[in-house]
Order: sequence, then structure tokens, then C-alpha cells
Amino acid sequence: MIVVSIITAQEQIMGMSVSGHSGYADKGSDLVCAGVSSIAIGTLNALDLLTKDQCQLEMNDNLVRIKVLRNSPEVQLILQTADIQLKTLSEKYGSYLTIKQTEV
Repeated sequence: MIVVSIITAQEQIMGMSVSGHSGYADKGSDLVCAGVSSIAIGTLNALDLLTKDQCQLEMNDNLVRIKVLRNSPEVQLILQTADIQLKTLSEKYGSYLTIKQTEV
């Protein structure tokens, strides 16, 4: 199962992590994994290119992690877009993708 953890503070997304494998299909044919990976990598790329040095970004084989260092409307727009996309995917594939939201 893919686990998405979203950290919020005062209704602002301050961090996000994506880890795990969906198990929906074999490697190379897993639509859930491909969808989540596209959203996660697109989010990293957008934050890197459009909000220089406002977020700490990490990507490994099985983990994407984002930590907001300096919040801005641009950072929130990108992260909220990713949140909506992931929740939309979860509506159809909730057995393979879980989203946990924690308020700090």
C-alpha cells in the first residue's frame, strides 16, 4: 500500500511524504503507482523550479518527502494541487492508497 502523510498547521500544508508500493499490479503495469509517482515527481519539480529554496525536497527509491521551510501562496498552491490529485486517486483506488492528515 502507498501511504501519503500530510502535515498541516492552521490549514496550511507544511509537509508531505509518499512511501510504499501499491500492489495494484506487477511492476511496469501498476497504474496506481504510476499515477502517484507522476503526482509526487511533478510536485517536486514544480516546487524546485517555481519556489527556489522554500522547501526541503527528498526523493529516494521508495520515498518522496517535502518539508516547507518558507511558506508562500505559490508553495501552498502547488501542495494543495497535489493533495487534491492524490485524494482524487484515492477515491477510486483506496485499497491501494491511504492518505493520513495530521494537524500540528
